[in-house]
Amino acid sequence: MSTEERKDPAANPTPETQATPPNELANRMSRLVKQAKTGSPRRYFLYALVGLLLVAVIFYWDRSRQTTAMARTEQWLRVDQGTNFALQELVRKRTVATSPQGKAARLQLAWNEYWNDAIRLLGVNPKEAVAKLNRAEVEYRTIAEESKNDPFFLPEALYALAAIEETRAIEDPKKLESARDMYGKLAKSHKDSAYGQLAQKRFDMLEDTNRFDETQRFYTQLARSRFMPDFAPPPAP
Repeated sequence: MSTEERKDPAANPTPETQATPPNELANRMSRLVKQAKTGSPRRYFLYALVGLLLVAVIFYWDRSRQTTAMARTEQWLRVDQGTNFALQELVRKRTVATSPQGKAARLQLAWNEYWNDAIRLLGVNPKEAVAKLNRAEVEYRTIAEESKNDPFFLPEALYALAAIEETRAIEDPKKLESARDMYGKLAKSHKDSAYGQLAQKRFDMLEDTNRFDETQRFYTQLARSRFMPDFAPPPAP
């Protein structure tokens, strides 16, 4: 019989003869038990202590994971509530404020300050409206800086900044041009996002010369109205 014929078949087992490898953890526990039985009481005690510590670590890890998941769920519920109090409570901690839930809450708070407060105050208290507009802009810029690679939060923050820039056309008609450019830049960089598509529509409208002039006249007339004397631009020479 040749050397090749005398080869042990176990060296190259077939799928039918190949045994399932034993569970490594079970093997280790088995060795620990055998060693404990044959070893000294001191060694047995040490093994038991290590086993208890291992169980405690696993329990703590699992409990922490469940607690973290519950905390995140509660945070999203606060965002869903949408009240200023719930949102402000959520973002008090810096670690939460920079999380996805925290950013969503801060975007909503900034929107409330921009749209619900600043825009509605334009015809009543222009100075207060500008102050709120400034605060909202600072928050949007901060979120945009924190979300440079985020495909969800960054487009929303950039769109809001473009809208705020357009609002400032009441003070300075040239702001409408810079707002148009901001819409165009957002539309190119995030064309597949919802806010990128909104920016594209606004950019297309402002790219039309007639509609741009019409929008600019609207802001100029709004600034010269008796309701907002603080925004009235200087008369044309």
